[in-house]
Amino acid sequence: MKHDINSSHDIFRLVTEFYLKAKSDAAIGEYFTQDRIDWDVHIPKMCTFWENILFFSGNYSGNPMEQHQLLHQTYPFDPKDFDRWLKIFVETVNQLFQGQNADLIKQRAKGITKIMTAKLFE
Repeated sequence: MKHDINSSHDIFRLVTEFYLKAKSDAAIGEYFTQDRIDWDVHIPKMCTFWENILFFSGNYSGNPMEQHQLLHQTYPFDPKDFDRWLKIFVETVNQLFQGQNADLIKQRAKGITKIMTAKLFE
């Protein structure tokens, strides 16, 4: 039986599984190539980001919107890319976890997707 997302270990598992899928995805995998992302930096940063999003840890510092705007200038996104990102993220959560925090992280991911697409494309 699946359990809920309750710890930093669970967040790490979610983040690493998500990126394994995203990197190999035909639609968005190109955004996650080694020359664009330093994985030794990115994975811990994303773990801290999602821990803050879900558990309000206060440990994350950064500006994801700014980073995506910079990336968008060099490697333009399509709004469909964010839909695909969200689909993979939700599928990964559903594959690994169930419960209140799993539902909450999916809601927050949907909100982040809406904000990113609104600021980048509207």
